[in-house]
Amino acid sequence: PELMLFNINGPCANRDPGHLDSPSFRGVRHENAPTWLCSVMGKSGLFSDYLIKMAQVITWFSLDEGSGFTYWPDGPLAAPKRVLP
Repeated sequence: PELMLFNINGPCANRDPGHLDSPSFRGVRHENAPTWLCSVMGKSGLFSDYLIKMAQVITWFSLDEGSGFTYWPDGPLAAPKRVLP
């Protein structure tokens, strides 16, 4: 693996409106550039030819009524879907 990131959240009624993780580009990565710069490059769409494609795995374990998992299977511009316990 190139990078492993673990987010651990305790039980909570989190309704994350959604976010994009900071991308990496050839020559511009978290090791040599600030996160804000990588994020702006990703959101601008001007550097997609240099984007390093990565896969992520997310696990979600909760039986709490107030919990859920929101995801965007058709990309960030399409409507989200939500998994409930």
